Parts: sequence; C-alpha cells; structure tokens
Amino acid sequence: MSMTCRPLLPDETAQAAALIEESFDHGVAPLYPREGIEEFKSFVTPQSLRERLSGTGFAFAAERDGTLVGVVEVRDGHHIAMLFVAPHCQRQGIGRMLLRHATTACLERDPTLDAITVFSSPNSVGAYKRFGFAADGPEQEKNGIRYTPMTLDLSQTRN
Repeated sequence: MSMTCRPLLPDETAQAAALIEESFDHGVAPLYPREGIEEFKSFVTPQSLRERLSGTGFAFAAERDGTLVGVVEVRDGHHIAMLFVAPHCQRQGIGRMLLRHATTACLERDPTLDAITVFSSPNSVGAYKRFGFAADGPEQEKNGIRYTPMTLDLSQTRN
C-alpha cells in the first residue's frame, strides 16, 4: 500500500468534505447535541472548505493507493481547524503524518512560530496528547461544539 501526504487540491474539496463528515458522524457526532452537529456540518461543506482554502488557510490530504483517507486543515498559520482520518484507517499513523506535514508547513511560513493550537473534540483529546499537545484548560462548548483547547509547544524543537 502506497501512502502519500500532499497539499489538498481545490477540486478535491467535495471528496474531503465527505471524508470529514463520515469520520465526524462515526466518532464525534454521538457526543454532540443537535445544535453542534448542525454547526459543524455547516463548517465542512465543500463550498465553505473551498472558501477557507482560497484565503490564508491550507490543508493536506493523506492518500492511500489513490484514495483520500485523511485531511488536516490549518487556519491563521498555526491553528489546526480540522484533522480527520477515515474511520477504517484510524490508528495507523495517518493523523500523525498529517500533523507532521502541517507543522512543517506552519514553520516554513513562520520560522519564529512557537506553538500550534487546536480545539480538540472530546474523543480526540487522547490522540492529541500522544502527538505532544497539552490541554490549556477544561472542556468548553460553543454553539453545541464541545472542545478542549490544546497547544503543541514548538519552542522545545528549535535549536
């Protein structure tokens, strides 16, 4: 099986949105009230994803044998807006690979960057901790979206 990580192409936003929604429905939606589910789904439409990526945001796609299996989106040059892996491909290192590519791209854009942030869904806090993130406070909720603010300290990785 051949695995690659590359920038998400503009014509792949519909495919990426479908993967994100499938993964969300599988692991996150059961933890959210209806308001949070609707809020999230309005954020991941192909149109909204395309609009964010045409600005300052960027995304990487993980592809296995020609099939999209994961997506990471970064906004504001340092915030992981989304990191999703297809349910049947989770726990295979794909999320870690996507995060590594995103981190490298963030540092290329701003070599002085000292932290990457994420608002982790409840079911992903453990994964982000394994990736080196630390919680910045307790779980919060906004518009039905439950999340824990977390930070990856990059200052320790620089010479």
